[in-house]
Amino acid sequence: MDFLSEHNSKQASQAESTIDEIKGYDVGEPLKWFDKNRPKVLTGKPRDKFEEADINGVTFLKHVGDKKFFHEECKLPIETSEKLADIANEIAGVVQKGKEQDTSTGKSTDHVPLLFSLY
Repeated sequence: MDFLSEHNSKQASQAESTIDEIKGYDVGEPLKWFDKNRPKVLTGKPRDKFEEADINGVTFLKHVGDKKFFHEECKLPIETSEKLADIANEIAGVVQKGKEQDTSTGKSTDHVPLLFSLY
């Protein structure tokens, strides 16, 4: 196994471990993760609103990239909502918009897959 493959394998393993850990969080526990890993993201009123929303780990990961959920349903400021959606993306290992992951090579491409044919 070459260095790059080994590195990608370790990253995938760490991401799965983090996902499994967060999925097991009860209401309020995602705040502990933020305190430890991203202490500046949820502070003050946004932190209180996140706590009031009773979000557990599964709910947090269910809304990967969904800033609308955090903003409209949780009543968080748009900036905080965008940060939470981005962090959920990062944790879940979602490929950036406009890029496709080739699962056979683990490499990203800059094209979006064709979802339907015009013919």
